[in-house]
Amino acid sequence: MIRIIPWSLLLALCAAVQGSAQAPDYQVLVGTPLEKQYEEMLHKYLLDQAKQLSVKAHDQLNAAASPMEFARWQENTRSRFLKLIGGLPDEKTPLNVRLTGEVRREDYTIRKIIFESRPEFYVTANLYVPLSCAHGSRNGGKGRGGLSALVYRLGQTWLCGLDL
Repeated sequence: MIRIIPWSLLLALCAAVQGSAQAPDYQVLVGTPLEKQYEEMLHKYLLDQAKQLSVKAHDQLNAAASPMEFARWQENTRSRFLKLIGGLPDEKTPLNVRLTGEVRREDYTIRKIIFESRPEFYVTANLYVPLSCAHGSRNGGKGRGGLSALVYRLGQTWLCGLDL
């Protein structure tokens, strides 16, 4: 014998199950208003430190009144930066570029590549290669001329334009 469950009973049962599925609150102590700020304290502290260092560096740059002082500031900044990143490699190593695929479009091809910026340190990239050099060339659109390129690193805050 088949029993039909009334819709109201079924909806009430679903609501009860959904209500009980919420994560239980295991917090024993509520804490003071100051304790609620603990989660943000380190982040705010680091932002404040970065701001102070940025203002100091900006002031040092603005204090360079002559080209010689600017060159000295530039060399000090460069040497500190190189020390922080552990220096540059002593020798150039082969890039070992590998083409992993291509996507053809009407005016250009996207080449998917992987290269080694340092041995066994792999970098992925997409190269957008125009099929025709007529657009944007320096010699009035006739034949092969100079091309502009744009280098954009994902996750970084710099953008560089190049004329090739």
